[in-house]
Amino acid sequence: MENTQQILDLLNSDDASVRKNAVESILVSPSDEIIKKLCDMISDDDKGIRNTISLKLGFNPDWNAAKYLVKYISSDDISVRNLAGDILIKIGKNAVVALEEHILMANEADQKFILDVLGLIGDPSVGPVTLKVLEESPYDNVILACIETLGNVRHSEAVNALVSFF
Repeated sequence: MENTQQILDLLNSDDASVRKNAVESILVSPSDEIIKKLCDMISDDDKGIRNTISLKLGFNPDWNAAKYLVKYISSDDISVRNLAGDILIKIGKNAVVALEEHILMANEADQKFILDVLGLIGDPSVGPVTLKVLEESPYDNVILACIETLGNVRHSEAVNALVSFF
């Protein structure tokens, strides 16, 4: 396809069909600037574009989109928040670092959401950060999400921490 600026121009078009076709035409690993723009498009008014973005980002986990998607976990628009979570789950293990970096700075609702996403991804490497949140959080719903995540990822080192917690 064309160069980065030409692609960005198409992605910024006022015409939804032009934006959708531009997203669909990206076949190889795009520039970081284009990946960021694609992530920003999960809040597009056109649901077809949102769906296309979800497929494009979810099936290309090596594009490193998670670092841009994680901010949408805090969106006031529940559909954007859920779409970001769905894409991050599809990205899988490649999303774990971005989620871990965000969780300790997040508010209660976002921490719970991130923990749910991490539990669904199922990567055991999230055990230590989950234990840290468990130890520090005063919120019952976050504590419950921590316990569920530790179980989902089968973090065996959590058993002693959970026994002493209860």
